[in-house]
Amino acid sequence: MKNLLRSYMLLTIILTVSVALASDVAKLLESADEVLEAVVEIRKLKPKEPIQKGVKSREEVKAYLVSRIQEEYPREQIAREERLLERLGLIPVDLPLYEFMLDLLTEQVAGYYDPDSKTLYIADWIPLEIQKPVMAHELTHALQDQYFDLKKFLTPVEGNDDKTLARNALIEGEGFIIMLDYALRPMGRNAIDVPDLVELNRAQMPLMETQFPIFGKAPDYLKETLIFHYAYGGAFLKEILTQGGWEDVAQIYSNLPESTEQILHPEKYLNAPDPPTEMDTKLLRENLSEKWEPIVENVLGEFSTYLLLRQFISDEQALKASEGWD
Repeated sequence: MKNLLRSYMLLTIILTVSVALASDVAKLLESADEVLEAVVEIRKLKPKEPIQKGVKSREEVKAYLVSRIQEEYPREQIAREERLLERLGLIPVDLPLYEFMLDLLTEQVAGYYDPDSKTLYIADWIPLEIQKPVMAHELTHALQDQYFDLKKFLTPVEGNDDKTLARNALIEGEGFIIMLDYALRPMGRNAIDVPDLVELNRAQMPLMETQFPIFGKAPDYLKETLIFHYAYGGAFLKEILTQGGWEDVAQIYSNLPESTEQILHPEKYLNAPDPPTEMDTKLLRENLSEKWEPIVENVLGEFSTYLLLRQFISDEQALKASEGWD
């Protein structure tokens, strides 16, 4: 489920419906080249080969996203996860999760990079100046793909959503940092100057909930997991950059974070590595009564434990208690 959520674009966007004329398409593609120059300067990576670019309508973007969801997450798999999340109290019992996720993820998608076709697709219905930061984010994914093979990191880790979420936070966090740097450049600032990236994203929540009705209706569990990729992933990358530089970020792709714990506490990745304890559930399964049948086997990492606990105790207590998840 967390890998499914990575498709979400955490941006405040004023959407306008329009039809792209040929001249508009040319201008969008030209602007993408200009944004790429800035991204290369910020990220200090030059494309190894030209980045393909195209323009898509809202309907085409939605169709692509729906096809990816259906390909990567069969309905029966989401149905099993729905039962688990209901039992844990993380989503309402009457929430049709599959349909809701389709609506949520297609509500505000604003363009994307497709690692299969190696192409950046730009939305044709969003004003250019608003869309440029989106381009910066997605062009970062194109560079990641050329240097680190993006599909390798987007493939879910079977039975370990926590590790999958950590890896996705690295990918999306880097995109978020570049997007923020791009937006702050005219003011002579960058993402490192922002004191708290998590609070920055949380401050946008009321506006997001007003602007995007489906997002506003989403359970806290889904909202918080969406934020994790960008806010917490961005905060993790910010710490890497503060201690070193982009050369250090490149090395992370050969030594990936193993858990959301390491994303939440970068020192447990950088200074005193704290890999998660691996559990073998074979004995547990062998001793289950015949009345019991496992439907989902997964890892409930520190971040999900925090979301689970905060239903019953204060946010501060949940943060503290979840640190003992391992």
